[in-house]
Amino acid sequence: MDAQVAMDAAKGEKGVSAAEAFQLLRRSKHLKIIALVISFASVGAAVIEQQLNMAAQAAKGAADTDGITAFLAQVGLWTSTIGFVIQVWLTSKIHRYLGIGFALMVLPVSMGLSAIVMLLNAALWAPGLARVLDQSLRYTVDKTTREILFLPLPSDIKLQAKSFVDVTVDRGAKAIGAILLLVLVKPWGLHLDWQRLSYASLVMVALWIFMSLRAKRGYLAAFRRSIERRDVAPAEVRMSGADLSTIETLVEELSQPDPTRVVYAIDVLESIDKRNLVTPLLLYHEAPSVRQRALAALGAVRPDIATQWVPHIRRMLGDSDAGVRAAAIGALGAIGNEDAATLARPLLSDTNPRTRATAAVALA
Repeated sequence: MDAQVAMDAAKGEKGVSAAEAFQLLRRSKHLKIIALVISFASVGAAVIEQQLNMAAQAAKGAADTDGITAFLAQVGLWTSTIGFVIQVWLTSKIHRYLGIGFALMVLPVSMGLSAIVMLLNAALWAPGLARVLDQSLRYTVDKTTREILFLPLPSDIKLQAKSFVDVTVDRGAKAIGAILLLVLVKPWGLHLDWQRLSYASLVMVALWIFMSLRAKRGYLAAFRRSIERRDVAPAEVRMSGADLSTIETLVEELSQPDPTRVVYAIDVLESIDKRNLVTPLLLYHEAPSVRQRALAALGAVRPDIATQWVPHIRRMLGDSDAGVRAAAIGALGAIGNEDAATLARPLLSDTNPRTRATAAVALA
């Protein structure tokens, strides 16, 4: 048994062949868009790196290797420092409050603005600033956002294709970027200097922004489909993946007539610690499974919020479904920090026979 598990794990780590990965790309439109976004990002990074190296040689002189090395070291220091600040204080806030659409635009827009700055200013700090922004945002906001884009894909496609897209597509794009740069800077090509390379960056940014907009729409559509099929396990959706668009989509799902979709949305909201978004109106849903699940969620929210829902929950003690009545006892006990027996004894004299029956069962 252990040997079989080890073989399965090794097979999973090996991944899929290139042919299988390309088949996955062909079948999944959302996966193709992710691959294109990663490709444009890689080519854009290659252009900025080339501009930085060419600008450093032009300003310091090709023979001043010490001066060039010192300048590039300063750029690396600023990149690490700013990247740390962004990762610790900004990335999660951008996803949570501004959404995945905004996060997808941060890197290409900053790249476009820095390209314009380099066209208007020949100072060495301009490509240095572009490189710092590119690298510090690429491995914080942009990388985390790309991880979120994979979230709504079915688990089998995600496991098979993610490593291929992250690694092989990225390396392939870098190779294409290197060939493109040869054509742009070599004397036998367009022979552009480092400033005029910004025109190539602006073209790349325009294509990148277009694909990012499509990626956002594709993500939302794929996430809604994954909710319908319940492809994504609630435990897979962590706070890092709980961007504004995801939460809005989950809240919209709470109004669905299909009880399985509503219960699934509550499960996911609970997994990202957003129980407070579960509306008490679900206590009046026609499906007992929804009413019961809503009671479990409401009983686990913060006491200052939950106490506002106590009158609604007490009404559920007379519900026609025994499971809902039992869930109401449990929710009231959790909110009031009381055990079921203490809570149920006063209900034995209630005028509603269903409430009395629920109290008796709780005491039993």
